[in-house]
Amino acid sequence: MTNWEDELQEYSYLWEDDHWVILSRYDPEIQRTRSLIFDTSTGMALIIENNELAEILKSEMKRRGCRVMDPDSLDLNEFSFDFEDQDS
Repeated sequence: MTNWEDELQEYSYLWEDDHWVILSRYDPEIQRTRSLIFDTSTGMALIIENNELAEILKSEMKRRGCRVMDPDSLDLNEFSFDFEDQDS
């Protein structure tokens, strides 16, 4: 296994549990989409400090059928979303 395969294995719960999604929103100021990995059962984001790993995880989540959602489509008014740390 490669290092990324090992890492993916450690994070396999992201696509094995159906409450993990990718929240995604277009940011017109920077003219690109920002996204983050989000647990809909707890209302918490998973912050991955390694940007390359974060992108690989989001790609793998999409490949395995995880939902990509706009934060506005969730009924999570009590949560505030900061997309600054998790660019896509």
